[in-house]
Amino acid sequence: MEVGVKITSRIMKQNCNPDHVSDRTVRWTMSRIGFKYKIVKQSLLLMQKHKLKRLELAKKWIETQHPWQVTCFTDEKKFNLDGPDN
Repeated sequence: MEVGVKITSRIMKQNCNPDHVSDRTVRWTMSRIGFKYKIVKQSLLLMQKHKLKRLELAKKWIETQHPWQVTCFTDEKKFNLDGPDN
């Protein structure tokens, strides 16, 4: 591994190949010897090319009379059609 490279406990575990150790144990052990870890904020990064693709698609839908009554927009990463799943 290179110095200064950020890796996950799962990758570290795979590289060291201990079968009987959990990811959490790897994180705990690393923190005891002075390493720091944190949960990375998950985010969707849209680059300029992605934004242009979305704009092109929207323009195409407007030009081709897209059937909006069968279109579903959501900001959720998952949604169920059969009800809530708690």
